[in-house]
Amino acid sequence: MLKSISRSSASGGRFFSTGRRKAIRLGKVGPPYFVPPHVNTPEYANHAGAIGSRGPVFTPDMTIPLTVKREDWPKLREISKIVRGAMDHVRPHVVLGKTTEELDLIVFRYLTSHGAYPSSLYYGPKENAFPKSICTSINEVLAHGIPDDRPLENGDIINIDFAAFKDGLHSDMSETFIIGEASDVAKKLVQAARGSLQAAISRLKPGEKLSVIGEAIEEHCHTYGFHSHDFVSGHGIGYSYHGPPVIEHSTRTPAIGLMTPGMVFTIEPLVGEREAQPFLLSDGWTIVSSDASLSAQFEHTILIMDDGVEVLTGP
Repeated sequence: MLKSISRSSASGGRFFSTGRRKAIRLGKVGPPYFVPPHVNTPEYANHAGAIGSRGPVFTPDMTIPLTVKREDWPKLREISKIVRGAMDHVRPHVVLGKTTEELDLIVFRYLTSHGAYPSSLYYGPKENAFPKSICTSINEVLAHGIPDDRPLENGDIINIDFAAFKDGLHSDMSETFIIGEASDVAKKLVQAARGSLQAAISRLKPGEKLSVIGEAIEEHCHTYGFHSHDFVSGHGIGYSYHGPPVIEHSTRTPAIGLMTPGMVFTIEPLVGEREAQPFLLSDGWTIVSSDASLSAQFEHTILIMDDGVEVLTGP
């Protein structure tokens, strides 16, 4: 979940020059795909939304943590299994020469064939709704990259992030992939990001403070000499795509509250080479680092139960 950041004046929002290293040139974004009529849509989209019209966006009260009713846990597990299946399905295709738009189509087809709606599609302001089913963030793109016709290149690192909706519930996950032979820094970043998520999950239990999540992530990142960006947070999820509680990934702004049974949220640490100013490009979605530094991110959806926790999007 994105917090407020500065907006860049980069031309067209598809290229960002930093001077630290050669910035990637983003490609052309194609039109969104038609959502099959058998797929139920969330509150902010409808079947007509597949050709441009949209319903209202639900804005939850961020002071009241969302919980999922116990009788709906099986549905939550089902949509989480579909999300996990989509990630496993696209993984072999994340290779040199593949475009992110092709990856988007692969995930779109998998989700809709399983009766699930890609949660990011048409999400956001009506005048600038997100046009694709997944976010693809390459190299210095920190988050919310829009799939386009740029082929993946040797040495790229790419985060693929998506959620899906079915039977009234959302689930969310992301992974970072290395394309070909990446730099040692890139490999360490991916390792640190994956490890920081696992470190946070190891601290989860009912009755525990939410703030331990940021503590675990920050401690793990520091062992690598890396930085946990705090302009992107985890979030409550379930009946709403984004809701309370806000899950902070550092101790600079610790999360408030306790983990209680029925609470569902994401943990999605964004680990960077160093602290860097994020800029929002003029497309209104793509966030880049000010100095072209790299980052990596992993995410799972978590359910707090009476006697433990369940990593819903885990293997």
